[in-house]
Formats: sequence, structure tokens, C-alpha cells
Amino acid sequence: MKKIGAVTIGQSPRVGVIPGIMPILGEDIVITPDEQQVQQAYEQWEPIMKEVTPILANPYGDMSEGEGAAQKSKDMAADLIVMDCIGFTKKAKNLVDSITGKPVLLCRTCPARIVSELLGVQLH
Repeated sequence: MKKIGAVTIGQSPRVGVIPGIMPILGEDIVITPDEQQVQQAYEQWEPIMKEVTPILANPYGDMSEGEGAAQKSKDMAADLIVMDCIGFTKKAKNLVDSITGKPVLLCRTCPARIVSELLGVQLH
């Protein structure tokens, strides 16, 4: 546990979340880049999600894989889509958002947003 101002931050033993602040999410889709990372997606997200559905899309090729993952996600029941690879860009996030109409979390931007919130710094 680490204290930053009036906020105490601790890390879950299985997932890098702030215990007591992050709610248990419902049915969620995790877009992951590789078949070998599907098990990791379950292990990482199941503690805070009721149901995890991994979908594969490689962020390092053209946008067609991201578009394909978005099309698969479009008609699935999901409260949130998590793009769980540092290779996914804001452009890819916007594509998934525009196709699915669902909230999309881009993991590569989360740490900076959390730190900026704690420090009162506004990101552009």
C-alpha cells in the first residue's frame, strides 16, 4: 500500500487495480493480441468482471484485425470492451467505439490518466 495525499493505493495480488474503488464489471470483451495471451486475459480480468470474452486482434498489422474484432463485438452482450495491449492506439480505440457503440477502455492510456487525476494535472 502506498499513500498519495489522502488516497491510499494498494495493488490486488492478481490485478493492477485500486481495491475498493474498481467495481465488479458485468459482461466484458477483452481484445487481446495473441492466442497465447487468452489465458492471461482471463487471469487478469476475471477478478473484476463477471464474464470475460477474449477476442483476438493484432494491433501491429493493418486495422483490419481491429475492425474484425469490433464487428465480432458489435452484437455481443458487453458492458465494456477492453483493448488490452500497449500496441493498440487511440485510432484503433476510436474505430472499435464507432463500430460497436460500446464503451472502450484503452489500457495504454490508463496509467497516465490515473496519475494525472491523482496529481491534478490535466491531459490533452
